[in-house]
Amino acid sequence: MRVRLRAPHRKAGEAVTQGHNPSVPPAPRRGPANHRWSGGPKRPHLSEQHRQWRNRVFERDTWTCVLCGRMRRPGDRVELQAHHIVPVSSDPSLAFALENGMTLCVEWHRDHHWGANRKKVR
Repeated sequence: MRVRLRAPHRKAGEAVTQGHNPSVPPAPRRGPANHRWSGGPKRPHLSEQHRQWRNRVFERDTWTCVLCGRMRRPGDRVELQAHHIVPVSSDPSLAFALENGMTLCVEWHRDHHWGANRKKVR
């Protein structure tokens, strides 16, 4: 016959926690509170200013690819992207200029950057 013994420091029915330190871990430190923070957004394309520029470009081009004419409609799974005519790496001052943007579908945007002879990834 096997006898089940209870640990002396644990009450009956008390949950078992794993590890040597069962306390609640501290909340993660994000942004400037983190010791590795170096300042500024790491992904400028996720900034609010970039999102606003992107939406203004889409609205100006009526949500239509300027090269092929595909439009975002219900049932059509076209994905549109805002393209910088002059790359931001060449002239950062034009990053949010409306005249430096154009609406392209994914296929034409890939062709523009990597050429028509690239392997198509779908």
